[in-house]
Amino acid sequence: PEMHVNAHDPGDSNLVGLDVLAMSGGSVAIDWPKGEPYRDEIMIHRGTLDLPITVTREDSDSTVVLKVVWQACTESVCLRPEQFDVEIPPR
Repeated sequence: PEMHVNAHDPGDSNLVGLDVLAMSGGSVAIDWPKGEPYRDEIMIHRGTLDLPITVTREDSDSTVVLKVVWQACTESVCLRPEQFDVEIPPR
């Protein structure tokens, strides 16, 4: 079945929107795309999504840990929210 993920602000408080959170080592700023309307009620993303993300380290030796959260859905059901951590080590 065709899948989509909810936009950062899906427009329904019962849904989990796409999010990227800085858990440690710095901060993150994202220019969230609005998404596309789905059934005239919520906003979603389909296919590939490019996110303009700016990560700022606490200091040059910090490893920044980001948590990515999303909820995928089909035409008939939304799956349980998923998440994973991404570590960005210092250069």
